[in-house]
Amino acid sequence: MEARICYAHLGRRCVLRLVGEVRHTVSSVVEAIISEFLKVEESPEFIIDLTETVFIDSTNLGLIARIARETWRRDAGKPILVSSNADINAVIQSMGFAKAFDIVETHEATGAELHEAPTPTDYADPGKARRLLEAHEALIDLDERNRQTFQQVVDVLRRDSAREK
Repeated sequence: MEARICYAHLGRRCVLRLVGEVRHTVSSVVEAIISEFLKVEESPEFIIDLTETVFIDSTNLGLIARIARETWRRDAGKPILVSSNADINAVIQSMGFAKAFDIVETHEATGAELHEAPTPTDYADPGKARRLLEAHEALIDLDERNRQTFQQVVDVLRRDSAREK
């Protein structure tokens, strides 16, 4: 199932809905939307809707974890993660998302009218290595248990990045 990325700014509320199989090929779109959300000066309410997500890879989970890091930095309330899929819930629970997000099965914002972002058709992505590194670092920051899973990935990405400079 192809990924769809939908979003909206609803006053202070920033809603991101990820639909289908959300893989690294759409991470540039997810990153761009999250970066725009993080520019909101007042403490926004972040709602990430995964109710229609069938699969989500670690890169996109790491991008979502960036939202939690930013709310910690701002000393703001926890972002809301909406998921009713048992498989997705098992993944986010195992990665420590429950410490950083309020995880709920439903939320009124999931019914909001959202804009659909165009997804890339050309997979040449010059920012991919940086995005992969930052996303996996965010997962390690989210929960120390993730270090065991992702530290080797981070080390390889750092080495590759140093070679490219």
